[in-house]
Amino acid sequence: MRVNIAISERLERISDKLLDRGAQLDDVLTEHEVSSFEDKHGITLPDVYREFLLFIGNGGDGPPHYGCPKLGDVADDMMADERATWTTLPDIAKPFPFTKSWVWEGDEESDEGKPDQINHGSLYVGNDGCGQYWQLIVTGAERGKVWQFCGEGLAPTNPKRDFLQWYEDWLDGVE
Repeated sequence: MRVNIAISERLERISDKLLDRGAQLDDVLTEHEVSSFEDKHGITLPDVYREFLLFIGNGGDGPPHYGCPKLGDVADDMMADERATWTTLPDIAKPFPFTKSWVWEGDEESDEGKPDQINHGSLYVGNDGCGQYWQLIVTGAERGKVWQFCGEGLAPTNPKRDFLQWYEDWLDGVE
């Protein structure tokens, strides 16, 4: 598989920074393993995340606080129903309808989507603890961007970042 030159340069930069930092990542995945995951769930992972899995690693040190999980893994602190949803990914191929933050804690409604759509088109990529999860959006207008989900709402990174920028910002100490 041929890697996009811009993505390749970003991956090389991240690889160098990981080495400098002494960070540890799990082994990369094979094309077959990534394609099997995509076929099983009826999706194509965003290029930058896909290439990260193929050329950098599949989980390990990284953002957020508890590191990056392996593809398809879920947080230990998730409730049983959350674990089931994030393990089976029944809604991952459905379009993620949101493009802006939504705080539902005070019964605020969204003009973009409904509560039963918050898990559409997203993949768990990390945990900051206390129910604060990072998701990679794999469908819809926000495809490729990283968002934070918690019990009170959801929001994109600020500024909006794709997976590689989110990861590299962590390496650079950006909060």
